[in-house]
Amino acid sequence: MGSAPIEVWIAMNEDGDYVVAKDKDDAVDLFNEECGGICRMIRLRVTMAPPEVAEIDLDVPNEAGVTVKAGIG
Repeated sequence: MGSAPIEVWIAMNEDGDYVVAKDKDDAVDLFNEECGGICRMIRLRVTMAPPEVAEIDLDVPNEAGVTVKAGIG
């Protein structure tokens, strides 16, 4: 099986409560239902080839609109 791109949306409030969804609209809806408060969102676009397991630690900058690239190996 080849590489498959996926998107993951994370919405978090000022208390650290968060939701994860496959698209932005679902993330907003889940956030409003489960968390509330001021929302910060990030989109992760990941291209990966299953079935290997990889772990990445990523720090997201405070500035909106910043693109962060991470690689393994």
